[in-house]
Amino acid sequence: MTTKIPANKFDAQSFEFLQRVIRIGHNRAVKRYFRDQESDTSTSTGRGVVKTALLIRDEDSAQETLLKMQYFKLYLETETSSILPDGWQIKRGQDIPQLAIIYRNSDRKSISGDYPLYIPHYNGSRKPKIPSYNKGNHWARWKLSDNSQIIINAKTAAEAKRIIKILEKLVDRRFRTPENPNLVQGQTAKGTYKEFKAVPIRADYFPEG
Repeated sequence: MTTKIPANKFDAQSFEFLQRVIRIGHNRAVKRYFRDQESDTSTSTGRGVVKTALLIRDEDSAQETLLKMQYFKLYLETETSSILPDGWQIKRGQDIPQLAIIYRNSDRKSISGDYPLYIPHYNGSRKPKIPSYNKGNHWARWKLSDNSQIIINAKTAAEAKRIIKILEKLVDRRFRTPENPNLVQGQTAKGTYKEFKAVPIRADYFPEG
């Protein structure tokens, strides 16, 4: 998208004009990224403060501008989770369109990493109801007709089964299987997974796996 620059006294080839282009483009990107966050000028370290600090002001020096641009790039790399599609041993010739969901600890103060969950043969629902759940050491695995599967690790066996039942509705009907024996449950060694509330923060669709 082309950035429209308001009429001004600067020549389009001048350094001042370039500064203006950079400031408008950068600030637009910052505001778009933090669109759900009000600016904050307090001394805390919340997202509102980061948003305010990253905005380039008219009076900023070239060094200040570069620092803000560099930190915004670093912030994006830190906050944005990368995810790759999963793979299964499947029948020859089949591709696996899938929805990959990133979960994270609901406690924003906790640094626990990201936890991907994959839904093979996603049915393409535009507004999927993706549940939060209590993560833990009880697992459930639901195998589809082509051997792809959904696996969940929850706090209790009942919780794991409940989440599988919800996610099952997001799978293409052609690949659904009867519950038994394709829904298997078990428990990992105690303490394998930390228990916490996992909330979905992002979902990526891979139409060809």
